[in-house]
Amino acid sequence: MTVQEVDPKRSRTPPVWDYGLNKQSTNSRPPSSQGSGLLLSEKFGHSVVPQPEVLQQVLYPTNEELKQKILTYRNYINSLIKTDSNDSAQPNILPDTEIVENKPLLVITGPEYIKDGTQAKRCAQWIAALTGKRNYKVVGEMDGVLEKEITPLFNPLTSTDRKDLLVTMRTNLSEYGNGDNDQAIMSYEIQYGIPICRVLLTELAQYCPLVGELSDTLTPQYVSDLYCIGLLSHTYTESQLHRELASGVSYPVGFQVYGDTENAFNHKLQSSIDAIYSTSQEHHFLSVTKLGSVAVIGTTGNSDTFLILKLNGDQQDSYLEDIAPLVQLLQKHIVEKFVKIGRPDIKIMLDIGSIDNEGTYKYKELLLSQILANSEVSRYILGVIIDSGDSYLPESLDLEEESQSISGPPQRFDHRELRQSLFKNVGKTHEKLDKFFFANRLLQRLVELSQKGEVKISNSLKLIT
Repeated sequence: MTVQEVDPKRSRTPPVWDYGLNKQSTNSRPPSSQGSGLLLSEKFGHSVVPQPEVLQQVLYPTNEELKQKILTYRNYINSLIKTDSNDSAQPNILPDTEIVENKPLLVITGPEYIKDGTQAKRCAQWIAALTGKRNYKVVGEMDGVLEKEITPLFNPLTSTDRKDLLVTMRTNLSEYGNGDNDQAIMSYEIQYGIPICRVLLTELAQYCPLVGELSDTLTPQYVSDLYCIGLLSHTYTESQLHRELASGVSYPVGFQVYGDTENAFNHKLQSSIDAIYSTSQEHHFLSVTKLGSVAVIGTTGNSDTFLILKLNGDQQDSYLEDIAPLVQLLQKHIVEKFVKIGRPDIKIMLDIGSIDNEGTYKYKELLLSQILANSEVSRYILGVIIDSGDSYLPESLDLEEESQSISGPPQRFDHRELRQSLFKNVGKTHEKLDKFFFANRLLQRLVELSQKGEVKISNSLKLIT
């Protein structure tokens, strides 16, 4: 065999790799020489944020009246969660409240994600009007049909009886892709900044109780004092970081269960139950303190937790399509598993998603009515979650308050630039209000069910004024 000699002058070109460190993006900069190992964006780089303590206590504090209102709502919601499903005993007495005979249904409504500060404020004002705290006059030109639909929503003839529903607003700031730069991956709270988001939440909290999304593990340090409830998506139920976070917050937390098949649903159900048990235990982990330093944080555990079951049977994207599998699931799986972890007082919220047509409304209204009328199921039901859409008032219209809340005028900050940035329109606000109209209609239906006694949940509880 003859061995071919290699010409030393012959050049050899290395292959062009499509991955790894050999390929430099046209938009990237050379590797950092500072030894941090981080490749920072030339456009954004570092953006310094004040310490949580500075933002909460100095720049954008809440007044004592709002603090007390939030604490009262938290205690009240805790009492709903802690009430034994088989016990009609009265829970702890809450200050400055009235006694009612029925346990109200907890309702979480609002957009799935906040995309526009103005529309978010309109949503909070709608909830305030719905519950009889405020009344508004709709100002602007509109046709007769729109006027007939819109006016009663913000100035109802009869408000929702607070004995029947406790309505809260979902304030999820974790939506990605709100800006013009499609290549930048950032959430609403990062794009517009923590200070602006805190201003928004502070204003919303004066209209109704707020529900926060615990998707980011650091931002709750800045805004968590404004929340009455926290939600954890099924995406994060197996995350140890989020279980640690939930174990340290001072308000109830709901864990979402979702799966498009029975096996996937059962897996997520077990993960959520594991997360609820883990959250109730003490944890020690590294985190950022209120003063901005890194420290080992110790939590006492949080047992004020509940499950969220998603019901979207009409779209065939949820395992729970009707009441039969829900009853079986409760009797053979959920209750038994919660007894094993020492939580026989399990509470469940039903997420019915959004409604944008008459057929979907009739299906979900019937399904919800059957669930709440079934004594085997309803005693475990804490409430419902309704996606009321992104739009609440057309851009051409405005609201003027006709009657002031008994708690006084809303707290306002004299930061004009921040407020102008906050309430500017982000893109084009959708004029489609169908989800909003159907959500309002379903809430009124829930009140009717309660008044007729079809919602078979009764306990002597204290209700917030």
